[in-house]
Amino acid sequence: MDAAHLVLTDVDLSDCLFSGAFHLDQIRLEGRISFAGAPTGWHRRGIRPLRFTRRRVLAEEHH
Repeated sequence: MDAAHLVLTDVDLSDCLFSGAFHLDQIRLEGRISFAGAPTGWHRRGIRPLRFTRRRVLAEEHH
């Protein structure tokens, strides 16, 4: 899906997956937008374990 010039208003994106979409940098978010919380625990980048930071994330980061 081409998401260029898409405007999302007052939506919950906590379970939304954008797989297969392109031009995501052109989406405009307006109003009240809900995101998922960051995954909990640790993950690995190379050999170093890293902790997730507190922030709003899209559902793909949980996968």
